[in-house]
Parts: sequence; structure tokens; C-alpha cells
Amino acid sequence: MSAVPATSAWRFPAQVDHGSARQVLAAAQSAQSGAERVYDLSDCERFDSSLIAVLLEILREAQAAGATARFEGCGERLAKLVGLYGVEQLLFGEDS
Repeated sequence: MSAVPATSAWRFPAQVDHGSARQVLAAAQSAQSGAERVYDLSDCERFDSSLIAVLLEILREAQAAGATARFEGCGERLAKLVGLYGVEQLLFGEDS
């Protein structure tokens, strides 16, 4: 009997801003549909507050579907932005 493969993380692009947020959200939503949805943020280098909106929408959608969303690879700059918005506990389950 073979082991069940681990959930593969969907990788965010290097840039997420107002101009690309809807496209990134649509791609992320279509890439993950299981009970555990994993997203890799380690490539995100250029972003604005639109990235926070995308993450919150992904989380909201997962919860509405009875699933979990986990975000990995949060860099220092993104952690600071998330902290400014006060959503670190919501998105990452921790306080900055």
C-alpha cells in the first residue's frame, strides 16, 4: 500500500500588486481545492497591500469550504506588512 503524497504547495509569484492581484487570486484558487490548501510565499519580493487582501480571501474561501489554508515562506518584509495590518494571527497563527 503506497503512502498518500503530501499536499503540494502553490507558489506565489515574485510580484503581487494591485494590477496583478485578481489574476494571482484566481490562479491560487484554481490550484488548490482539497481539505488542506498550502501556499508558498517565499518567492514574493515585490508586493503591496493587495497581497494581504489576496491572502485573506484565500483564507476566507478555504474556511467557507470547510478546508484549511496554510501560508509558508513568509519573508521579513511581508511579516512586517502583515503585522501593520494586525492579521498575523489570522494568517500565520502567530504574533509577530
